[in-house]
Amino acid sequence: MSYVKKLTGKNPKDFEFAASHIVNNCDTEAFSALVEQSDFLFDFIKENVKKRLASVITSYNYKNLLSFLKIYSSDYEDFIISVLVKFSDEELTDKMLDLLENGTEAEKAYCAKYFSRVNDTLSIDLLRKYSYSDFDALAINCAEALSAMKDEESYNLAVEKLRSSDEFEKLAAVRFL
Repeated sequence: MSYVKKLTGKNPKDFEFAASHIVNNCDTEAFSALVEQSDFLFDFIKENVKKRLASVITSYNYKNLLSFLKIYSSDYEDFIISVLVKFSDEELTDKMLDLLENGTEAEKAYCAKYFSRVNDTLSIDLLRKYSYSDFDALAINCAEALSAMKDEESYNLAVEKLRSSDEFEKLAAVRFL
């Protein structure tokens, strides 16, 4: 039986084991399979999955979630970021800043969401840089983070783009705002 099937099942013995395995072993294959199946899961099952995963996360293993950042999921984004914010410290914030600069688009999207909750001004230039990304999750999370930081420069740039004769520039500005 797969870990995803156990994690989404009704048997506490199975889902506790699966949650523990996925988090403690950084099982990105199982997490990827979970994300792939998310469209077919009822919302209450996804909520159960989040609770089950959260129940095994501690101050000793929360960094294991960083392995999952390569696999973007809007369904599990808030869960992952909430855990990381709960345990955030300077070391984690530096790691997230590095991933925002050098990571995959999925990692950058998660990092932008992280910086919407952990307002670190060192991230502003990178958030501005990616705020018009073609990857929607990244662009949206950057705009959200810049808004949370009340970054007037990015706001003013978007307003300026609204005046452009280029329809794509206008659309990008509207999307940002």
